[in-house]
Amino acid sequence: MASVECSIGDLISKLHPDIIQTQILTRLDGPTLASTASTSSYLQTLCYEQKLWREISTITWPCINDSRVVQAISSFPSGYRSFFADSYPFTEYTWESEKQDPPTTGLISAVDLYYRGELIYSKVQEMETENGKAGWFLSAPFRVDLLDEKESVQTQILYPGGDYEAWVRNMEESMELNWIVIDPVKKRAANISSRKAVSARRNWLTGDLEIRFSTVVAEAAGKKKPAEVAVVVSCGSAETWKELDEEVGGEVHVRDVRLQVEDIEGKCLKGRDSLVVLQGTLEGKRCCKDGGGEGRGKGRYEEYMEMKTHMREKKERREKAQDTILGILHRIILPRNQINPFVGSPTPIEIDSSGPSSHPMSPSLLESSPHPSAPTPISAPILDLPPPSLKTPSPFPLPPALCSPLALFLPHYLYFHYPLSLLLKLKLIINHLHLKKTITLP
Repeated sequence: MASVECSIGDLISKLHPDIIQTQILTRLDGPTLASTASTSSYLQTLCYEQKLWREISTITWPCINDSRVVQAISSFPSGYRSFFADSYPFTEYTWESEKQDPPTTGLISAVDLYYRGELIYSKVQEMETENGKAGWFLSAPFRVDLLDEKESVQTQILYPGGDYEAWVRNMEESMELNWIVIDPVKKRAANISSRKAVSARRNWLTGDLEIRFSTVVAEAAGKKKPAEVAVVVSCGSAETWKELDEEVGGEVHVRDVRLQVEDIEGKCLKGRDSLVVLQGTLEGKRCCKDGGGEGRGKGRYEEYMEMKTHMREKKERREKAQDTILGILHRIILPRNQINPFVGSPTPIEIDSSGPSSHPMSPSLLESSPHPSAPTPISAPILDLPPPSLKTPSPFPLPPALCSPLALFLPHYLYFHYPLSLLLKLKLIINHLHLKKTITLP
């Protein structure tokens, strides 16, 4: 066996290097070329030629022919070979929030969009993240739009009309996207797209078809919940402000291509947190270096959506339980004749029966008014109101000795266990414990 390997190596070494580089190595793709380089030191020298990796990279991602990307790649340790090794595999979906800081300079986004293997859109855009001109970027919700509001990309995609759901499934299977984020300072790059679409559905507001390319990332220490790096491509009618007719069909244009980072509740993260996540994908480990990670990306997304649905249902059950507890507290603490704080009833007014009333429409203040002849249309109805009945007992009366400790203890306890909405409702209940006499404005 060793003699066979030696004979093959001798035969290869006898070939002229130009023949190997121009006739053999140029026919290989990136993963195969990397595997060939590991077979012998002689082939390794030939396979590390920058020209080979530049051709392979530009064929795989046409967008990197931009001068800004070429300049950034030239600063990588091994040039295009390092760039390909970073951008071709899938990321390992982990990031460390405590050890990473957002980049101090702008990142570069290189994007290629394909339909059935044909390039329909390509663009390179810089993200300004410095604290100077765009200091608001770090504190505002993170979003990168490649198209302007009224801009669209003309395509050869046609919707024949009829079965809309079948066309949606076909679009999900036919669309591919590469979104490469490049850090010129740290000399790293990563393809944050799932390559294949993970979902496609119609936007109920605009009527456009939104195709989603998603990468789910998880914090390495497990202290934070997973996040989603999502690229959304919106496709709609060729006519502006018009939905695609499901019966007639028509030409389809790309109306929006955007990048955003969302938490598990669907909220967009701010610029600083989003850049930390992106930085984690740049420096994280790589997997599926030989390709074939599209199925894994979609499976990861489906698991993420199941987790998202479970958390939403859990939150709804918790809020329902809180409302039930508030209803029980309301029935126990408030007498029947008190005002219900949950239905928007008029605010009660306290009256001190031991002395002159401090109400602005009380008789004592009306007599001492500098304008006694001024009209007082609401004083008569208030004074003519019969006193409220204070003898109706509460269905579940509480001892007076328990009311004060309850009023002091519950807000402090619930402050650390329940949201602000519950505390505001509870405060209305506790305030009614201190009412002596109340009247209600008509």
